[in-house]
Order: sequence, then C-alpha cells, then structure tokens
Amino acid sequence: WSMLTGLPVSVHGVCDSQHWNRGPEELELGLPSRGRFLGEYLKEVGYDTAGFYSWIYLEEKFGLGPGFDTYERLGLFGWDHPTIKARADAARELNDRAEQEAIGRALKEEHPELFDMGRPTAQEVIDRSIEWLRAEVAEDDDRPHFLFMHLFDVHDPYTPPPPFDKLFDPDYTGPIDGRDVTSETSLVHKGMPGRDLEHLIALYDGGISWVDSEIGRFLDVLDELGLAEDTLVIITSDHGDEFFE
Repeated sequence: WSMLTGLPVSVHGVCDSQHWNRGPEELELGLPSRGRFLGEYLKEVGYDTAGFYSWIYLEEKFGLGPGFDTYERLGLFGWDHPTIKARADAARELNDRAEQEAIGRALKEEHPELFDMGRPTAQEVIDRSIEWLRAEVAEDDDRPHFLFMHLFDVHDPYTPPPPFDKLFDPDYTGPIDGRDVTSETSLVHKGMPGRDLEHLIALYDGGISWVDSEIGRFLDVLDELGLAEDTLVIITSDHGDEFFE
C-alpha cells in the first residue's frame, strides 16, 4: 500500500499482516479508501497497466489491484492451488476450526508437493510478465506501459533452485537446509554454530542471486524489444533479513 499510494501506514491504515488468515465472514477489511494507487493515475493518462505477483498478501480481497487492466497471482500453492481449491474453500466455510485443520492435514498428506512454501516462483512471475509485454508490443498502438512485478522468493524458507543453492557455500555438509527457520525446534538460533550460520546466509545470498538472474532475464527482453532506452525501471524492497547481527 505505501509503495503504490505514496502514503505512510499512519494514513492508509493497512498494517495487519494477518489479514490472510481471516475467516470467510471476515474477508472485507472494512477500511475506508485512503489514497489512490499509482496504476490508477497512469491508467487515466493512457497507460496499459498490469501487475503480476506470487504472494497472497497482494490479492484483490485485501484492497490491492486498483488501476490494473490485468492483475494476476502466479505460483499458487497450498489451499489456493487449483488442484485442491474447491475442497479447501469448502473447508474454509466450516465454523469448526478443528475440522478445518483435519481437512488441511489430509490435503497435505495427499498433495505434499502443493504445500512446499520453498518452491521458487520468481520464474513464473517473470515468464508471465514477459508474455504480457510481448503481447503489448505486438499490438503496436503506441500506448505506454506500466508493469508491476512482485517477487517473493528471497524469504524464509531459503531454498533457491540449483545452482544458486550451492553458489556461495558448495562444500557445506551440515544440517542447515534453509527450511524450518522459525519453529520452536529450529536449529536456527542466536547461539547456533558459526559454520551453520555461515551456510544459512549463503542460502539467503543464493536466493538474492536467483532473483537477480530472473530480473536480468526480464531486462534482456527489454533490450530485445527495443524498450530499454525508453523505460524507467524501479527496483525496490520492503525489507531485508537479519542474521543475529
């Protein structure tokens, strides 16, 4: 919200990171509309607008999306994956939390691959963004473009794809694999062995390099389409991670 409206949290009021966990009867935020999104302004002056993202917090039910002609989530997993979404939505409608959790456990046992939060998704967002941009250029209508891409891979769990998983620490043989970072039984804590912490940071850096490479792939397409010299590219982030510094 702050990045796309230019307003601080104290003004727009959206500051609850647990909105995603609200029940079906609570999905409406009930917040007054505060501020306008960049996409709305650009659309009004003739831009074609699109947004592609991979994390639930950016879904339209949370108020994001105004001003985008195309606004899509990629990299679906868990209860949002189309393979199990109908059954998951039915479970969400139940008022019995224990029954919901039981259904969730059953779905995870049946489709464990759909609940892997460590699955890289940047490539899906970049692929779709490139597809959209190529189609826009092919229309050749001289309309300017505003494209918003949200990449979520540099987060816990730190599981970059090969070769980025070994890029900065190929010789490590210990127990740290970038998963289970914040649980009560996690091997990641302030007193952890220095060698293990070193590897955790290497995995984090590998994730950054993975996302860098995907952004680079998109920039190459800008060059290929002849747009690089006439495109403003803004790369930013909401935060970084700390490792007991």
